[in-house]
Amino acid sequence: MTIVGEAYRELQQIVKTYTANDLPVLFSGETGTGKELFLKLYFDSNKKTGEKMVINCAAYSDDLLRSEVFGHVQGAFTGAVKSRPGKIASCDKGILAFDEIGDASPEFQAAILRVSDRCSYSQVGSDEEKNPDTLIIAATNKIDNLRQDLKKRFHILPIPPLQKDDIPALAEHFLGRKLTAEVIRKLKARDYPGNIRELKRACERLKVERDEKIFTSREVSEKPYNFDYRRYKRELNTWNRYIQPLIDHYKSKYNLPKYEYQLWDGDPLEFIYNNDEHLNPGAVIRLSAKEYGLLTDAWGLYDIGKCLQEQTGKGRNLPDVSPLKTVINDSHKIIKKFQRSLKDCFEKSNLPCFLGYIHLKAEAPSNVPAATPEQPHLLYLLALSEKEAREKFTKHYYDYNNKKYPDGKEFKAKTGITKKSLRDKVSRHQKVILPSKSSK
Repeated sequence: MTIVGEAYRELQQIVKTYTANDLPVLFSGETGTGKELFLKLYFDSNKKTGEKMVINCAAYSDDLLRSEVFGHVQGAFTGAVKSRPGKIASCDKGILAFDEIGDASPEFQAAILRVSDRCSYSQVGSDEEKNPDTLIIAATNKIDNLRQDLKKRFHILPIPPLQKDDIPALAEHFLGRKLTAEVIRKLKARDYPGNIRELKRACERLKVERDEKIFTSREVSEKPYNFDYRRYKRELNTWNRYIQPLIDHYKSKYNLPKYEYQLWDGDPLEFIYNNDEHLNPGAVIRLSAKEYGLLTDAWGLYDIGKCLQEQTGKGRNLPDVSPLKTVINDSHKIIKKFQRSLKDCFEKSNLPCFLGYIHLKAEAPSNVPAATPEQPHLLYLLALSEKEAREKFTKHYYDYNNKKYPDGKEFKAKTGITKKSLRDKVSRHQKVILPSKSSK
C-alpha cells in the first residue's frame, strides 16, 4: 500500500533519515492512522540484510508472546517438545518490529528494554545469554501504557490523525477516480474516530450505494496547504506535558477538547518572540488589533493553566513569568474559565500561538529564532564607570529606536532628538562613523 496525504509527506522523509542511520523508532498514533504502513516504510528503506519481521503484541498472551519473541528450550514448559529460536534470533542482522507494544505487559516491556539496551536476552527456560545484532522498532496507539525507561530507548515519531484537507487525495486513492465536489464536501463534514481506516470504509460504502454518481471527470480545485510535521510534533509534546494532565483531571465533569493540529501561516515561535516584550525586552512591536488579540488570548490561557496546575498539581510546572495574573480561588470558576478560553482558542485557530507561547516560556526560554538577533541584557552597565555606562547605553538606545522608528520624523517625535544628532553622539563615543543611509 501507498502512504498518501500532505500530513504524512514530511514524516516519510524523516523516517527514511532514521532508517538510513539504523536508529530505533517508535511510531505512536491513534487507531487507523497507518502505523503498519510506516513500519513497512522503515523496512523497505533499510539496508540491513537479515530478516525483517513484525509481531503483533496484542495477538498473544504474555507467556506465548515471550516464547514467540525470545524462543524457548525443550522442556521449558508443558508442550515445549523441542527448542525454538524465537523471532529475535531469526532477525539477526535484521529488524524486529513490535506492533501494538502498548498492549504488552510491563514485564515483557522490561525484557525488551534489556534487548534494546544491551542486545542481550535469554530463551525461556535457559540462562544462556544470546547477543544477536537485531534492530528493535515498535508502534502503538497506547503510548501511555509504555514504561518510561522503554520510551527513552526509542525516537518517538507521532503519526498525525486524519486531516480533513487530505480527504480528496485519500478518497481518490481508495476508489481510483476523482469524486464530485458535493461528495467531498459531505465526506469532510463527517468525523472519523477510526481515522484513515474509517474513511476507507466510508468510501467503499459510497461506491456500493451510489456507484457512478459519486465520480467526476472534472478537476476539483482544492486549496493546497502545508502540514508542518515538526511543529505538529512539538505542539503535541507540549500539549501532553502541560495541558492533557489538566484535561484528564477534569474530564469526568467537563467537556474539554483534545489536541488538534491547526493550519498556521509559518511557525508561530518567531511571531511570538518578536512581539512579546516579556520574552524579548528589545522587541520592536508593530501588531494589528487581530495579532495583538492572538497574543492576549495566549497570555490569558497560559495564566489560567498555571493557576489550575497550582491547584491540582497536575502536569509540568509553567514558569510564573506571564504579563497577566489570574487570581481565582473558586476551582469551579477557574475550570469553567479554562473551558471557555480553550474553546475560544480552538474557534479562533489560536492553538498554535498558545502552544508556541508555552514552548518558549517553559520548554525553551532561550530558544531565540535564528532570524532574530539576541537583545543585550543592560544590567552589565551597572558594573561600568558612569561615563562608560552612559556611552554604551547611548549606543543601545540608538540601535533600539533606529529599528523601532525608521522614519526620521517619527524618531525625533518619540525621542526628542534627531536621528543624525544621536548617531553623531554615538560615533563620537565609539570613535567610528555609523552608516547614515537610514536617516532622514
